Amino acid sequence: MTPHQILAVALRLVAVAWVLHTLGQVTEALNLAERTELSRMGLALTWAVIAAQLLASLLMWIFPATAASLLLRDRARIVVPSTISATQWATLGVALLGVWILSRGIPDAVYWITLLKLLSSVDLDLMRTLNSEQRAGMAGTMVEVLIGGGFLFGARRVAGFVLRGTAAAHP
Repeated sequence: MTPHQILAVALRLVAVAWVLHTLGQVTEALNLAERTELSRMGLALTWAVIAAQLLASLLMWIFPATAASLLLRDRARIVVPSTISATQWATLGVALLGVWILSRGIPDAVYWITLLKLLSSVDLDLMRTLNSEQRAGMAGTMVEVLIGGGFLFGARRVAGFVLRGTAAAHP
C-alpha cells in the first residue's frame, strides 16, 4: 500500500469513529432539550453543529482518496508500497477502533449493571425509577458495546465494507 492508500483507509475509519461520537452527541442533545428550555436559536445551533459533523464524516467516507490527495500533495516522489495489504491494514484499524469503543463502553456498562443490581435489590420498579436520561444512557451504552464488539470480532467483514469501492481495495 502507498501512503495515499493508507491515508484514504484511515480517513474512512476516522469517519466511522466521528459518526459514532456524533451519535452520542445526539442523545445528549435530546436530553438537554428535554431538561432545559433552550431557545429556538440554541436548539437550531445544536442541531446544525450535529448535522455539520455528520456531513463532514459523510464526505470523508465518500471522498477519502480526494482528501488524501489534498493532504499528501507530494505525488512526484516514487514511493515503495508496503508489503502489507490494504485489507490487513483496514482490519487492524477496525479492530483497534473496536478496542477503543469497548474501552469506553465497558466501564459504562459496568456502571449500569451495578446500578440496576442495586435498584433491583430494593424491589423498585426500574422503569419508573430511572429517568429518561438514564434510560437513554443505558441504551447508548448497549449500542456502544454492540458496535465495539462487532468491530473487534467482525473486523475482517467491516474492513471489507470500508474498502469497498476504494482504490486501496484494488492496488
